[in-house]
Amino acid sequence: MILVQILLIYGRGVIKIKEYTTQVYDESAELSIIGSLLVNNEFILKTTYLKEKHFYFPELASIYESMQILISEGIIRFDTLSIINTINANINLKNNIYK
Repeated sequence: MILVQILLIYGRGVIKIKEYTTQVYDESAELSIIGSLLVNNEFILKTTYLKEKHFYFPELASIYESMQILISEGIIRFDTLSIINTINANINLKNNIYK
């Protein structure tokens, strides 16, 4: 999701800012986030505001959620194999990936 700010200019020079939150359908942007987290696992500890619901593509949301599960289990260092194992162990995540 991105935050869009729109400036509205009213009479007498008054400016009002309206904020809209919108979903971006950019697979490469979402892949970049997943890739960054795979390269630097510690980044996921700093992205507490990011949730799987912020991903448009369900496959990428499931990969992100599996990273969150690993972190909640105390596994701070993870790789693609541990993510695959987490996905295979969780039926909901597995259904999103293997449609």
